[in-house]
Amino acid sequence: MSFTSQNFLFFLTVIFAVYYLVPHKFRWALLLIGSLFFYACSGFILYILATIITTYIAGILLEKKRSRLVVTAWFIINAGWLLMVKIPSFGLLMPLGISFYTFQSASYILDLYRKKTQIERNPLKLALFVSFFPQIIQGPISRHNDLAQTLFNPQEFSIANISYGMRRILWGFFKKLVIADRLLPAIKLMSASTETFTGGYAALNVLLYAVVLYADFTGGIDITIGIARFFGVRVSENFNKPFYSANIAEYWRRWHITMGTWFRDYLFYPLSVCRPMRRFSKISRHYLGNNFGKRLPVYITTIVTWFATGLWHGATANFIAWGLANGLVIILSQECEPLYKHFHTKFTFSNSRYYHGFAIVRTFLLMCAIRSFDIYAGVGTTLHMLFSMFRPWHAVIIDIGLPMQNWLVAALGVMLLIIAGHEEPRRRFESLNPVAKLSLCLLFLCVIIVFGVYGYGYDANQFIYNRF
Repeated sequence: MSFTSQNFLFFLTVIFAVYYLVPHKFRWALLLIGSLFFYACSGFILYILATIITTYIAGILLEKKRSRLVVTAWFIINAGWLLMVKIPSFGLLMPLGISFYTFQSASYILDLYRKKTQIERNPLKLALFVSFFPQIIQGPISRHNDLAQTLFNPQEFSIANISYGMRRILWGFFKKLVIADRLLPAIKLMSASTETFTGGYAALNVLLYAVVLYADFTGGIDITIGIARFFGVRVSENFNKPFYSANIAEYWRRWHITMGTWFRDYLFYPLSVCRPMRRFSKISRHYLGNNFGKRLPVYITTIVTWFATGLWHGATANFIAWGLANGLVIILSQECEPLYKHFHTKFTFSNSRYYHGFAIVRTFLLMCAIRSFDIYAGVGTTLHMLFSMFRPWHAVIIDIGLPMQNWLVAALGVMLLIIAGHEEPRRRFESLNPVAKLSLCLLFLCVIIVFGVYGYGYDANQFIYNRF
C-alpha cells in the first residue's frame, strides 16, 4: 500500500479511529497489529519476520554475554538477505523497506553491544520497533533509544498532535502529488530515450530529477512524521534545507540525515579508530610524512563508507559509482581546504552573501551531476549523457512529455516550496488562530485534490525511495 493510495487512507482511518478507544496499555499492540497487516499487504512479511526473530535472539544472547560472534552472525544473516535482494542477478523481488528496517535493527544490535541502549525483552515490542508502519517505506532510520520513548508509552489524545500531523501530511501530499508525480513522466521519457534526449535535454533531466526526488522523498517523510504524530509518536526529522548547502559535506549533513548519521556512527567512526586502521595510520605517517600520512587513513575510511552507502542504495555499478563520486569530491574538498582559506583571506568578496549564493548554486549543480548516476541505466550511459551537456545543444522543447499546464502548476508548486522554506511564513502561520489554520488546511486540501496527479485506480506513483 502506498501512502497516497485509497487503501492506505482507509487503513489509516481505521487504525486511528480505534487507537484512542482501546485501553492505554494495549495501544502499542494495536500499532503492531496494524504494522504487520500493512507489511503483509506487500506480500513479503516473511523477510521482516525473519529480521525480527534474529534481532530478538541476538539481543537476548548479547544481554547474557557481550559477544562479537553474535553481532557478526546477525550481520551475516541480515546483511546477506539485504545484499541478495539488491543484486539484480539473483532475480529476487525487493521487499518493501528492507534497507530501512535492516539498518534500524542493526543500530539496535550495535547499540546493545556497545551498551548504549537497554534490551527490549518483550519480543512483540521489538517487533513494533522494527516494523512501525509509517516509517517502513522510506525511513527515517530511527534509533531504539529515541523511538521507544513515545512508541511504547501510552499516548493521550491531543488536538495539537492531530493538527500538526494533519499539516505535515497535507504538505507531504502536496509535494508528492502536485510536484513530483506531475514532473515524473518527463524524467521517465528522457531517461529511457538516451539517444534522442542528449545535451540540453540531459541538463534539463538532471535538474528536474533534483526537484522530483526532493519533493518525492521529503514529501514521504512529511507524511511519515505526520502519521506518527497522530499516535503521539515522534520520529526524527530527515532533512534540513539541503539545497541551501555551500558544499557537499554540508549537503550530506542536511539530506537524508538519519542515513548519514547511521553510516557515520556505525561505520566511519568505528573503522577510523579500529586497531588495523590505527596501525596503518602509524605506518603511513612513517613513510609518507606526518601531514599526508595522517590524512590518508581518513580518506580510505571515507571511500569505504561511501562505497557502502552506494551499495545500500543498490548493488549495481551505477550506485557504487554514485557513492564513490560523493566520497572523492568530499576528499578533494578537504585536500583543497588550505587553498580555500587562502582564497577567502585574499579576496574579501568571497565572504559576501553573493559568493555564498554562488557556492549554493555550485553545490546544487554538482550534486545534480553526481545524481545522474541514479537516473540513467549503466555507468557508460550516464557518462555519455553528462559529457553531452558540454557539446552544442539542440533546441529544448519545454513541454517534452508534459502539457504546458503541468509545467505551470509544478513551477508554482516549487515557488511555494521555496517560500515555505523560510522562517517568516511558518511563524505567521503559527500565529494564526485555530479557525484560520483549519480554513487554510481545508483550502490546501482542495488544492491537492484539484491539482494533484493520480495514477491508475487513483493510486499515485510509488515513492522513489521504495526501491531502496
